[in-house]
Amino acid sequence: MAGWKKDLYIGDKLHQLEIPVRFIWGDKDAFEKPETGRLKTLAIQDCKFEVVENAGHCPWLDQPEVCTSLISTMLED
Repeated sequence: MAGWKKDLYIGDKLHQLEIPVRFIWGDKDAFEKPETGRLKTLAIQDCKFEVVENAGHCPWLDQPEVCTSLISTMLED
């Protein structure tokens, strides 16, 4: 993967998002902790952030039932 791709970084543009954004984040994510991920989302107008316990970077693989429930709930909003 050759490391970090600066030209793909959009963190400074998150405030421009005009659509609802939903995050499901594993509490054991190896790349970034939920707390730092949540901080980055504060710039997004319509954002919901859910943390899944006992899940890694791909929480839907570790906790599929929990993620399915969260997705269903988020789609109803």
